[in-house]
Amino acid sequence: MDDERIPDPPVKPLPGDCCGSGCTPCVLDVAHWRRTESQKSPKCVGKAALQPGHYKTFRIMKVDRITECVYKYTFELLPDESIGLGAGQHAMLRVWEKEGVAITRPYTPISPLAQLGSFEVLIKVYEDGRLTQRLKEWDVGTTADWRGPLGTFTYTPNTYERVGMLGCGTGIAPLVQLARSIVDNENDITFVHMLYCCRTQHDILMKEELDRLASFWNFTVLYALSASSKEELAQDPGLVKYGDRVHFGRIGQMEVASS
Repeated sequence: MDDERIPDPPVKPLPGDCCGSGCTPCVLDVAHWRRTESQKSPKCVGKAALQPGHYKTFRIMKVDRITECVYKYTFELLPDESIGLGAGQHAMLRVWEKEGVAITRPYTPISPLAQLGSFEVLIKVYEDGRLTQRLKEWDVGTTADWRGPLGTFTYTPNTYERVGMLGCGTGIAPLVQLARSIVDNENDITFVHMLYCCRTQHDILMKEELDRLASFWNFTVLYALSASSKEELAQDPGLVKYGDRVHFGRIGQMEVASS
């Protein structure tokens, strides 16, 4: 990616930019809101719900079917609790088989890490998945065991000029958490580019959040659709909107380098 393709950071207006006509809202008011409220993550003021050394049980409060095989599960926390993870960290899920054997899998929540009262995870159900077949039985009121935070990855703002992300399917979850922590920090001028691979325009996950991130100056995303074509997209855009960057077909080293 050439330097000239990276847009400049947003500039704070000068006091003289106000026309003095009493506009509501004033350009200074709008700029202040954008630079403070919309670009800052809410601070985590709650207690950490998870513990790294032992599992805790949480109840499912909502189940959403996102695609044919992807579900979003919302787990209940206490009103003053957040999940207690940092960007780049994950939690471990434990599910018991009927024979009393425990199955564990790592997952990264997709909800804001500072969110109080609940957390959300995206899980793909595989036909031959030992754990995910059990998840088909999950419904509101079902309980599951979680522990965390886990993972040694840490991110320090402004360490890198650019960060490239490559993800596929539900693997977008940790990428979104890191991108969110960068974009929502107005003092972090790191540029993020994401290459997100999906089968079709209907399989794009977290599209609303990706659109929000793409509204900032320092985030771009390229959707690589391996099982769709330009003609099919024209007839049925699915989740793709006007202005979205799309690549058709599988990607290789050249596409990764040029993106």
